Amino acid sequence: LRKLHFGDELSVKYIQEDGKTHYFITHVLGFEQDNLRLVRLHKPLPDEISSVQRRSYLRVQSKLEMAVQNEYGDRFVVQTIDVGGGGVSFDTGRKDLSAGQQLTCWLLLPYQNGTREHADFKAEIVRTVLLENGRQQIMLAYKAITDMERQKIIKYCFEQQLVFRDK
Repeated sequence: LRKLHFGDELSVKYIQEDGKTHYFITHVLGFEQDNLRLVRLHKPLPDEISSVQRRSYLRVQSKLEMAVQNEYGDRFVVQTIDVGGGGVSFDTGRKDLSAGQQLTCWLLLPYQNGTREHADFKAEIVRTVLLENGRQQIMLAYKAITDMERQKIIKYCFEQQLVFRDK
């Protein structure tokens, strides 16, 4: 650590309890002496603070088959866009899906050794995006998933990451 001086520019990062990370650039305005030497910093305006939501799990692009059942019992099959230990996204032509809805899903995971497993879970739609082709991209966060099911998905993601790295 080096000693700070008046006017030094600093890059500040702080993390909230929900895992959201914030960054801003500031500079030293002065010092005060208490039990410790305190540094007075310029307070940035709210629009000068950038936020980044870091993922807790690896996510890989992957086109996998997933069976879905909505809250009304309607069943349909989709193809994923990406998959990770914290959630999955897919695209669909359905117009009846919106943020906040709960879905029950069965994801087919083909491993590199030729075996296939299903991972089942309950998920919530956290966001939808209208795509240029008129379809919707649906982003899900797992809400009820066992550790064993999550580990199946994480194993698949790591295998795909290794395949991608070797190309």
